[in-house]
Amino acid sequence: IDNDKVTTTWESLFVPNIITNSKKLPHLKPLTDHECLEAIEALGFGVNEYARKCGFNKFLVALSGGIDSCLVLTILKLHLTKTQNLEAIYMPSKFSGELSLIISKQLCQNLKIPFYILPIEDVKATCKSLFTKHLNQDLQGLADENIQSRLRSTLLLARANQTNAIAINTSNKSEIAVGYSTIYGDSVGAISLLGDFYKSEVYMLAQYINKAHHNIIPLEAIQRPPTAELRDNQKDTDSLPPYDILDVILEGILSYRFTAYQMIEMGLSAHHVLSVYKLYMNSEYKRSQFCPIIKIKPK
Repeated sequence: IDNDKVTTTWESLFVPNIITNSKKLPHLKPLTDHECLEAIEALGFGVNEYARKCGFNKFLVALSGGIDSCLVLTILKLHLTKTQNLEAIYMPSKFSGELSLIISKQLCQNLKIPFYILPIEDVKATCKSLFTKHLNQDLQGLADENIQSRLRSTLLLARANQTNAIAINTSNKSEIAVGYSTIYGDSVGAISLLGDFYKSEVYMLAQYINKAHHNIIPLEAIQRPPTAELRDNQKDTDSLPPYDILDVILEGILSYRFTAYQMIEMGLSAHHVLSVYKLYMNSEYKRSQFCPIIKIKPK
């Protein structure tokens, strides 16, 4: 048996090969104020119905000072009923900047909700010490970064368990599509509010809310460069193309069903297209374990 031929044959059966004849460059249409309002109302209705049917009346959010968690917290507050409660937990490490704390505190003051600070540095140090002692190897690199996210999820879910709350995921569609998250870390939650919105659209929704509610979300959360703050001076663009490029490529993959070759032919950067395709294909195992997403858009 020629194993190479057998492998090639089986691979051809399971590799997606959906091709469109469209030659129109993929694009993301800016959301109108009406579309933003409809989306925010739909998200509020969806999460409240989900919580009601599951028997919860309290929401819990891990607040980082980034735009995603700020938007999630704000949407929840805007749709909170008289019988529901909401609280935010900020879990800093030594890599968390002062601006993240300032934004988080200011948002909770604006929304008039409880704000708790739960540092993870001591817990992380204990984990690293145990890892080195019992496995004879230092915890470093990506594993050292990701354990921060997993410690946060453990503490968040412990608080949710203790207070009979439902933890709300804060990841967006861009991050989910390319696996830019830590599995069992920031990907946890009972339900995802922003999982059907690209990062570019997250900014649009936040800007609309600020226009309608007098800058209730601190402007610094919208203006700062996106960062996971898992290492010194980290930026999302260290690992991903800028979101205005990434989201266009993802729209080409997910909505237009373009092949990489088609998008490169249309003039998109071959480097960016191929890297995004690889990230998308390699992160299916993360998406298959992700929490339910409130679906808003047709594609």
